[in-house]
Amino acid sequence: SLVGLSENVDAGKNAGESLQRMSQNLSQLNEMYELQLTSSREKLEAANQMFEGVGELLTNLRNSVDDTKRYKENIAELSDNLSKLNTVYGNMLAAMSVNR
Repeated sequence: SLVGLSENVDAGKNAGESLQRMSQNLSQLNEMYELQLTSSREKLEAANQMFEGVGELLTNLRNSVDDTKRYKENIAELSDNLSKLNTVYGNMLAAMSVNR
């Protein structure tokens, strides 16, 4: 019976050591998981900032396209007005030379 008691003590000691190792392993896994969560959170924040920057860039490009279209329309209108003014000036010169 003393031998059985000694075996039970050894088994209990081994079980306790196993539980302690398991607890340490779980603690290490938990630390790794927390590090991964922190890293993932930082990467997500960086990605969100990048997407905000891309959104701003697209808005600016869209506005630039609109400005370029208006510029093109204004240049076309200016060209048309200059052409009409040249016609008026040419007619005026022609009328002045006929009277001489």
